[in-house]
Amino acid sequence: MKVTIEEAHQYARMTFKQWGCENLTLKIKSGINSYLGLAAADIDQIFMCKDALKSFELFEEVLKHELAHCLDYKRNGGKWRKKNGRHVWHDKVFKDICRELGVRARTKIPC
Repeated sequence: MKVTIEEAHQYARMTFKQWGCENLTLKIKSGINSYLGLAAADIDQIFMCKDALKSFELFEEVLKHELAHCLDYKRNGGKWRKKNGRHVWHDKVFKDICRELGVRARTKIPC
């Protein structure tokens, strides 16, 4: 069943609060390049493509995947982690956070 924009915002606010990220806001866009979601923890926002609202399961997975990135950023002192000068996005730390959130730790979520 499709998720309405209002339902998405309400669920996101509750989820952010549950994980101590009340500062985050959800922005739903028509298209975000080829991504379903994008974490912009440095500006306290998660962007999500409207396509991610096709079902609650898809919406929840995308939201929690992006939230995992934001929690990673927050737990790293407000900095994106780097290794050898490159950003680290989907490593063991990220996968552990995904497990905490109860979501699969995949790099690409099929639409």
